[in-house]
Amino acid sequence: MAAIRNTEGQLRAGRKFAFQEVERAVTRAYDAKPVVARKSKAKTVAKFQDRVATNAVEMEDLRTMSPWPRPELITAEMAVDLLFPDDGALLCMAKETRKAYTATRDHWLKKEHLHSLLVPNLATSMTGKTQDGHLSKRCNQQFPDRTYAVVEFDDGASLAEQAGRALYLGKILPLTLVCHSGNKSLHCWFLAAGEDEDNVLSFYDVAISLGADRVGRTRCQLMRTPGAWRVFPGGFEETESTLTFSAEGIRQKVHYFNWANAWTSTH
Repeated sequence: MAAIRNTEGQLRAGRKFAFQEVERAVTRAYDAKPVVARKSKAKTVAKFQDRVATNAVEMEDLRTMSPWPRPELITAEMAVDLLFPDDGALLCMAKETRKAYTATRDHWLKKEHLHSLLVPNLATSMTGKTQDGHLSKRCNQQFPDRTYAVVEFDDGASLAEQAGRALYLGKILPLTLVCHSGNKSLHCWFLAAGEDEDNVLSFYDVAISLGADRVGRTRCQLMRTPGAWRVFPGGFEETESTLTFSAEGIRQKVHYFNWANAWTSTH
């Protein structure tokens, strides 16, 4: 609860604060702490970014390069089926971070477009225990192995630069899918099934040096559901008991998909 108390300490009577502040505090309070084999010391490397920036690819060109024709037509239901082609798969999805839970593939059928967040790894159980020993509906214990490594660039680079970085990282792990976050970044999915965890973390070190967010290193991290709708929240006041969402939303459109690099039960 320390995370929530820290946030509360920043509040003033009548002050409005961003929904993300609440979301981050609740996530830190209830979700598992990142469990990694080693601590990353990777940092953004400007020269490396500049070199890879020469490979920038416009979104239209990226869609043309996609082995799956017209990837922008892939719906959330299609995306989940293509990424996790197993009717018995246990998947963790959410409309909001704090409301994430794990259920069978059948449970999510026809609801995928409403759940803009998805853990990119197959779960082995409905619940698990956090490092603090608390029962959780989303924690690292449920995801002992990687299915995908998802990279999000949050350094303000253009979409074209981000796409170029994704293609560059595809030389290390197979690039499966690229989708828009519904805001300012791309979420790039790489096949990681069967890879040694240290190798995946080394992959993230390279991605971080190019401007990627570190959160992907955490196995239970929620990422954007390809093809789903992202609804932007409105303001949240201290006195309110519910979250008010704006009527507008944006689709987390797929711009690239390579079926050959998708997970199968044989991995």
